[in-house]
Amino acid sequence: MRRLTEILAFPKAWYRRTIVRRMFLGDLGDTTIAADVARSSSPERQPAADGSAGSQLTPARSPIGSGAEVRPRPSKLHVLQRRLSLDPVLPPTGNSVNVPSSWETLVLFAVNFTKLNVHMNMGNVMGNVTWQTNGFTSEGRLSIGSTGHKNMFISLGLGGSSLEAKGGIVGGNVEVGKIDTYLRILEDPGVEPSHTVGLRLQTLELRLDYMGTSVLMGRVSALDATLRDEWRITAQMADNEAEGTKRPAMIFIHTEVSWDQMQLMISKSTTTDLIKMYSKLEEFFLQQFQSSRRVLIGLNERPSSSKSASLRRRTTKHRRLTEVLQETAQQQSDTRHHRHWHDALRLVAGLKLKTFMTRLPPSGTVLGGTIEMRGQTISLACFHGLNFKSKSWALFSLREPNISFSTESQEIETGVPPDVHVVETLSISLGLLSHQPTARHVSMATVCRVTRTILFPPQFRTMQEWFHYTFSTSELDEVDRFPSLERPAADGAGSGERRQSRSGQASPPPQTPRLHDHNHTAEIVFALPPMQMHLKTEHTQTGAEPDMAAPKPVVVCSFVTEFEDHIFVTTDAENFFFLHDLIDTYISRQPDGAGRSRASDKQPSKNRPDPTPSVPAMAAAANGVAAAARPSASLTASDGEHKVNDPTQMLQQDWREFECRTWHLEPTVRLLSWAGRRIEPYGVDFILNKLGFRHARSTIPKWLQRGSMDPLDKVLAVLVEKTVQVTREGH
Repeated sequence: MRRLTEILAFPKAWYRRTIVRRMFLGDLGDTTIAADVARSSSPERQPAADGSAGSQLTPARSPIGSGAEVRPRPSKLHVLQRRLSLDPVLPPTGNSVNVPSSWETLVLFAVNFTKLNVHMNMGNVMGNVTWQTNGFTSEGRLSIGSTGHKNMFISLGLGGSSLEAKGGIVGGNVEVGKIDTYLRILEDPGVEPSHTVGLRLQTLELRLDYMGTSVLMGRVSALDATLRDEWRITAQMADNEAEGTKRPAMIFIHTEVSWDQMQLMISKSTTTDLIKMYSKLEEFFLQQFQSSRRVLIGLNERPSSSKSASLRRRTTKHRRLTEVLQETAQQQSDTRHHRHWHDALRLVAGLKLKTFMTRLPPSGTVLGGTIEMRGQTISLACFHGLNFKSKSWALFSLREPNISFSTESQEIETGVPPDVHVVETLSISLGLLSHQPTARHVSMATVCRVTRTILFPPQFRTMQEWFHYTFSTSELDEVDRFPSLERPAADGAGSGERRQSRSGQASPPPQTPRLHDHNHTAEIVFALPPMQMHLKTEHTQTGAEPDMAAPKPVVVCSFVTEFEDHIFVTTDAENFFFLHDLIDTYISRQPDGAGRSRASDKQPSKNRPDPTPSVPAMAAAANGVAAAARPSASLTASDGEHKVNDPTQMLQQDWREFECRTWHLEPTVRLLSWAGRRIEPYGVDFILNKLGFRHARSTIPKWLQRGSMDPLDKVLAVLVEKTVQVTREGH
């Protein structure tokens, strides 16, 4: 242990910031420009007296001759004069003034290795863990200077990576094929900064196991994600501009995500098992961190008495309790009022950036951002049971989905503190990316019920076989087109094999035998045509947090939809009951305690209320009283089990009123039957009234705002705030 402390103390003893900056950044410190005021009468001093100014370097360097004069390059001198004019520093009473020396440097680096294998044992939590990585490449370029110039580019790539854990409570497998990431930072004096982060992923396959049973399977191909910021700072504004049109500065965060195929398989116990897995992993890593911290830090601590240790524990416990209470109060306030932009707007008021001479205006700055998500297909399979061996499941398939979200926030000078005006827009479309209108009906979204015809559940070992077994009946999903990283054996009984050559690069897909066709029974419940939906909301939030006794703030909505064809609905009532029961079991299921097995779901306890709702879930959601109609299914803490609230309870605490001024929802509905073409299509208002949507004009925008627009708005607000904190001067 003594050697360990010596090794850890070595960098601290030898590291000096000035040495590192001089060796790697070219920083030579400060240059002292001295002016001789008193002229000397000696002949040796006469030449120096005739000059305009003598020069002398810092004591670390040898002095220059008497007739020498320090004259930096014109460009650098101009830069130095500009920097000195921004923040003038009066010279001391002596004969010299310290001027920062100008410097610039360029750093290049590259790291490559062919293969990296890591094997570890993580106890009974994750068992034996294996991490295999090949084709690792990383390169970067860093160009910085004393004027504030910064141009940095860092890239990181992997030819393939695999993480597998087996033999423990938490297990699974993560396969990644050819991933490229990059970071670009560009900052120059007088120019708006630019920061970009990108990710390109060829294939990702994920399988999570809990207690030896698969609870989640997912995969995505051709994933491309980009995150960048945009700064627009106006030097001067006209005085006659209206108050609502003044935009002296704008800061936006733009996010773009695209993919080819995205497929996911879940069961009724997926959410419960994921919470348990997270708790196990958090407890394990917390114990490992605390034990490591005691080894590294506890060696230098002096032994303390029991009284001081007890006092320290009580103080720490009290501090944690205070933090938890503050976090709970903040969460309740955010849930009720959704005030996401107030902290960021206060931060940018009068902000001084590193690369700008002037500060941002104290008010009027516009903050916001956009999120774009588009892909070719999205496929979701929800099994009607505790695992993937259930006899029936539901398929939700989307073709060419496109989701676009944008938000803007700006302070309004109405008082102290000023109010904040927020405008949010959500656009969702299906089948409009490359769709060409045809005479026949083309479904871009379907909801299907799939039933297994064989008696015994399947026994598969590869994810490719599982996904083919689940999605093979759907034409929209195109499951066989996915570029899987593993292939099934010829006999169907062997384990999956990765398609990689000895050099570590992914090889072309070989000619594998055709997968077995499963004769499932598939019935379409809903079929949607190409459509698009636009929702715009505007709300003004007061500077101070509104009082619960005050009138509720009003959110003005505009909801417009366009359908290119009819909506087709099945006439089989059994499929409706199946879909209703499936959704209800997914919503009402609560995480069980650690000591209770999954068998408790089959035989509910007498002391535990029945989680089945007494009214249809769709009607309860339409009236906004789903939680009130459904008895509470949370478990008491006295039984040693977790207490979980209703998933819709957080959404119902919203302290806002919604007023829809523009409403356009007029699709027609046809029946999926032999006589469906002959029957006059129903209007959507008639269907919504029969389903219990008495107030669809306000219910649909309200749940879209709460369920999707508010979380996206909060994500953009946090990203903008973090970006401003990093970019501001003095960070």
